[in-house]
Amino acid sequence: MTGAAPLSYRWYHDAVLIPTATSASLAINSAVSGDAGAYTVVVANAVSSANFTVTPLPTVTVNSQTICVGDSATLTATSSAASPAYLWSPGGETTASITVYSVTVTDGTTTCTAGGSGTVTVQESIQRALAITHVGADVILSWPQTCTTYVLEETLELGAPATWTPVTASITAVGADYQITVPGGAGNKFYRLKKQP
Repeated sequence: MTGAAPLSYRWYHDAVLIPTATSASLAINSAVSGDAGAYTVVVANAVSSANFTVTPLPTVTVNSQTICVGDSATLTATSSAASPAYLWSPGGETTASITVYSVTVTDGTTTCTAGGSGTVTVQESIQRALAITHVGADVILSWPQTCTTYVLEETLELGAPATWTPVTASITAVGADYQITVPGGAGNKFYRLKKQP
């Protein structure tokens, strides 16, 4: 701004005086979300104002998933950006292990960018996921709820040809697992989790 000298400057952030800001320009280094808002400058010889906004970075959250071998996972990024563009890394990852996927979000309106990440945990062996525990005379079978494409089957005998049928006992959700209770004295049975097509 120009005017008859001498000029003095007083800067305000959201109508609150910034005591140390007395120059013709105001620098905001390494802006943080608290710097967002309207800035006004008052010049002593003439009153004039200039408003500008420091745009906060968009927020990014990404879900994580645990799946069984052969299942699919979908990671979803949620952003506060007004016009988000997403770039995922790495692409095409298919290893059966814990994998971290990162996403960068660019707000098409403000051009600010932010990042987030989520993990996909693949259980390498479904046999390890089927747990058998004894409670008194009863047997409790449990497996992760994440194994959504598997069905619990039973048979009375092994060998060729074994006849496997879906378990009709009541399946309940307990924590992160499904489980059934096989009462004691029910005789010999064999169980398996089978992936459905």
